[in-house]
Amino acid sequence: MVKISTKRYFNARLLSYDTRFAHNPEYIFFAQYTTELHEILSSISIAMRKGSKRTSTGRIIASSMLQNKESMHQILSKDDGYYVMKKIRGTPTYWECSMCDLFAVVRQLGIPA
Repeated sequence: MVKISTKRYFNARLLSYDTRFAHNPEYIFFAQYTTELHEILSSISIAMRKGSKRTSTGRIIASSMLQNKESMHQILSKDDGYYVMKKIRGTPTYWECSMCDLFAVVRQLGIPA
């Protein structure tokens, strides 16, 4: 048995010879939701294992901070909580990273005609 990612699974179903899935808008939105949710959970899991145990101000991140509304507001206002969404299309951090790449392509190749 070969393991495939959720993204490849939904891609195979949507592009298969059987067009039932490709013509069902509910299934398409479900596939998008499931794929993005899996990416977010994976990014959070990796960030928590790999990332810093401190905020940008030097405070140690604890579960009590994540339950407190004021401390969560401080974490999110300093962009410490958004870097896990860098791969999710449509999020501000995705476009922040993509705009640099886009401007570099335009500089190298010129404005598309």
